[in-house]
Amino acid sequence: MWRLAERFQSWEQSLHSKYGRRVGTPQERRDAEWYVRWVDHGALRAPYHNFGKVADGVFRSNQPDHARLVHYQRAGIETILNLRGADPHAFYLFEQESCAALGIALVDHAMEARKAMSVETLTGLLDHFEQLPRPFLMHCKSGADRTSIAAALWKLHMEKRSLAAAWGEMSFGYLHIQKSRTGILDMLLASYGEYIRDHKAIPVREWIEEKYDPQALEARFERFRLAGYRLES
Repeated sequence: MWRLAERFQSWEQSLHSKYGRRVGTPQERRDAEWYVRWVDHGALRAPYHNFGKVADGVFRSNQPDHARLVHYQRAGIETILNLRGADPHAFYLFEQESCAALGIALVDHAMEARKAMSVETLTGLLDHFEQLPRPFLMHCKSGADRTSIAAALWKLHMEKRSLAAAWGEMSFGYLHIQKSRTGILDMLLASYGEYIRDHKAIPVREWIEEKYDPQALEARFERFRLAGYRLES
């Protein structure tokens, strides 16, 4: 089974390398559109946008295409917070094009879904939250994992909401699955909750800057996952 998975990953990586890095010529654009639709799962995102409202003027979704960006711009969205980062593949190149044409500011901030993020990545996200004008929309690829933890951190940092409110953004309703490698995002939230329960209530930024240890979180998550436990929200 692992060899089959390895072959699939190798095949997918070859497609990543072959398609979608250039959109200059008509053939390159056709190849890039094929890549976005079938390799980057754009066909799945076409009917299902995984859209939600996080707060007044703050929205979440999966990777939008041009038609959706037109709709969002007409609805008043002025800024896109791209949690996939400035990736040199077609989904990003097309988004750059669309945002430039529509007058939407595109802000890139790369996050991780399957490993512990650095202190700098997390505090950088909070910095964006403090600085971005509203209304804005944040997205990753599927809107399920990176977008979910970002929305949870918005609740905690910007609104000073409860952990219960933050957990509400990490739901299966947004296609986030805790019992997978992306459960490390839930472990991040749970670790903050344990600290404020067992020690003292401190703001989430203070906890990230002073108490959070990415390596310790990674090791703990591996032990937890292998034991088959489920996090309690």
